[in-house]
Amino acid sequence: TIASDFSVTDTFKTRPMKVAENVIDDEMEIVVYPNPASDFFTIELIHEGNATIIVSTVLAEIVYERNLVSDDTGKLEVNAAEWKPGLYFVTVKDKASLQTKKITID
Repeated sequence: TIASDFSVTDTFKTRPMKVAENVIDDEMEIVVYPNPASDFFTIELIHEGNATIIVSTVLAEIVYERNLVSDDTGKLEVNAAEWKPGLYFVTVKDKASLQTKKITID
């Protein structure tokens, strides 16, 4: 056994990850309900033009994705019956903006 008077300690500083709940945009608004949800939830989108909806887990795994075109309806029902219970992020993005809402699946 070798004894030493020296030791090395590594220190790492980390910053907490933040998720924007709402990015203000006069042209796009999303509402997600009910929250919490069980088998289905609705995404209401007030927006003109094309957009992409992505639902992801807290580990950034995409569980749902849909591209919307300007003629699509403003309400979209999402089937979450096969998803594991937990927190999910609903992100709606177009070429000019991005909004993210949280939803809990029971």
